[in-house]
Amino acid sequence: MKFLEETNPLVSIVIPCYNHALFVQKTIQSVIDQDYENIELIIIDDGSKDNSVDVIKEMIPICEERFVRFEFRHRPNTGLAVTLNECLKWANGKFFSPVASDDILLSHKISTLLSAWNNDKSLGVIFGDAEFVGKNSEKIELDIYSPFPSFNIKTNSFLLYYTAFNFDYKDKEKFGSYESILSGNYLPAMSCIILKSLLVDEGGWNPECVIEDWQMWLELSKKTQFFLVDRMVSEYRLHGNNSADYMREKLILNTYSLLQKQEKYALSNNFKQLYYKKLAGCINGLRSVSFSLFVKELIFNLKSLTFLKYYFLMTAAKFLENLLNGK
Repeated sequence: MKFLEETNPLVSIVIPCYNHALFVQKTIQSVIDQDYENIELIIIDDGSKDNSVDVIKEMIPICEERFVRFEFRHRPNTGLAVTLNECLKWANGKFFSPVASDDILLSHKISTLLSAWNNDKSLGVIFGDAEFVGKNSEKIELDIYSPFPSFNIKTNSFLLYYTAFNFDYKDKEKFGSYESILSGNYLPAMSCIILKSLLVDEGGWNPECVIEDWQMWLELSKKTQFFLVDRMVSEYRLHGNNSADYMREKLILNTYSLLQKQEKYALSNNFKQLYYKKLAGCINGLRSVSFSLFVKELIFNLKSLTFLKYYFLMTAAKFLENLLNGK
């Protein structure tokens, strides 16, 4: 029995659902279809205003038959971070795997990522890649734009899309490092498994943080190296109602706030250049949310010569890009 627990640990897959009645059954079915058996599934509907609860209830009999343990609850809306923390307290698995209620797991996701852990038990955060799909699960390629149109490329890879022209995500030293995560939130949450103990030690997700996943990745990366299995294990659905599409202003403000909280750690761990480069971009982003806040924060940070350098370089690069594109 102990050997089985060490090689085939219980995995807690959790699905926080909010207004995804059109997609959540396919998400649940993709968990049912996993080729790994030792799974518990926890679903919490976070106050959906559509008929998500009804369509989830239709799946209860098959879920109770398929999983080692199945739990479902629904209650008023409290937000994603609170819902994830509720799932974390409820979970019994050695590994924790969050999946948005509009995404899809490929059938080999859990077994593939656990295979990496069985080869190296020191791993605590293991990722695969994700591919983009549309509303009807059709494969999608996204354009990666560069300042020079001839260098534009198309990709179906989540990791490549969010790291192109930044760093090589296949570099084992850089992938999941604090440095790479500070530069941008490029990790596909639906494509990972995490040791539950790491999340518990971290105290769960911050309910005040809108980009709770980026905050968690930053904190975990200070304590452990992430591991990449270079294989597609999930599908990330784009349907025009993703959180990034309707929370733009909150995301901009929260990105700046989160970055400010990283200042002490970044500067004391030799990430000064990267920190101020990222800060320059964040402050410039404030312009579209609140011009007065943009001016205030810009003036405050001009005392740093490193910030001033990166803000000037960013502004000059944007001017050159517009010039080349005839804007």
